Parts: sequence; C-alpha cells; structure tokens
Amino acid sequence: MGGMSDAVQLEAVVKRFGDHVAVDCLSFSVPTGLIYGFLGPNGAGKTTTLRMLIGIFYPDAGRITVLGQANPAAIKARIGYLPEDRGLYDKMKLGELVSYYGELKGMPAGKARMRAKQLLEQFGLGEWWDAKCQALSKGMAQKAQILATILHEPELVTRGRLTSGAGGHRRGRRACAALRPEGVESARDLYSGRRWW
Repeated sequence: MGGMSDAVQLEAVVKRFGDHVAVDCLSFSVPTGLIYGFLGPNGAGKTTTLRMLIGIFYPDAGRITVLGQANPAAIKARIGYLPEDRGLYDKMKLGELVSYYGELKGMPAGKARMRAKQLLEQFGLGEWWDAKCQALSKGMAQKAQILATILHEPELVTRGRLTSGAGGHRRGRRACAALRPEGVESARDLYSGRRWW
C-alpha cells in the first residue's frame, strides 16, 4: 500500500473508546502534493482519524505514517491543523494571535509577525491587525483561522470540516491557492469535481 512519496499512510488502523470502535481497520494513502478529503456520515470516525494523523490520539492497532514518520507528534511543526471549531481567543488581537500560532509551530517571533502581516494584508485583514478577535465577523474569523494554519508553511494541512457556505468555499480555495507555489500541483473541489488549478 502507498509509496515513498505518500504524505500519509494508514494501514489497518483501529481506534476504540471503551467498547465503542470509532475506526475499524481503516487503510488508505495520500500522495504528496494532493488535496484529499474523505467523506462519511456523523460518527464514521473522520475526526478521530484526523486526530490520529496529527498525534492527538494514537491508534490501538495498525500503523500510521505521516511525512515519513511513524509518530505524528514528533513532526507537529511540519503539520498545519485547522479544527472544525472556532480556534480564536476572543480577547487577543488578531495580529498577535496569528503570530502566536506561528511561534507555537517553531517560527521565530519576528518571522512569525512579518509573515502574519503579509498574509493578513494579502487576504484583506490587514486593517484588523490590532482588533480583538471577538470583533471579527464569522467569515473573517474563518479566514484568520486558515491563515494561522498555513502561517508556518506546513508540509501537510489537515482540516476538520469544510468551511460552511459559498463564502467559506471561496476563502478555502484562495488559501489553498496560496499554497500552490509550495509544491501543490493541483486541487479539485471534492463536491463539484471542478478543478481549482
């Protein structure tokens, strides 16, 4: 299963919570340079699987390899994770928050601040640098979360759920397009099948 150029490999992965089997013998691989998604009903184990990919949970059986490493927690600085829930601290200023997320991933403070300014300007949030996150609209907050996730230029980005609504879809597409120079060869909309580039 999978090859050396796979960003992610799962082989017969099982995760239990007590008597409940959340993930049952799941196997798949994701080649490097692709945007990939998997769909399923509520309770199918999608979020649990993503959390295993980033080292929050560990499988009870099977094997996971992320970016060539068997322990995803050891390479957290190479992974960007965008949770499905709002991950902003309401009382923090937007610029400080986005910079802080970069520092958490190992970026020097000055570089994180410079990159945060660049991304916020590029995506229309530059004037909100000193605003508290609680002042952001839902759409602006979603955009800020995406930018905080890609600030440190991760090799792998995982997302809990797609942003809701057409505006969220466009924001996600623009943020993904910003990664294109970093080696992403192509992207498709998983729902319509349209090619983004």
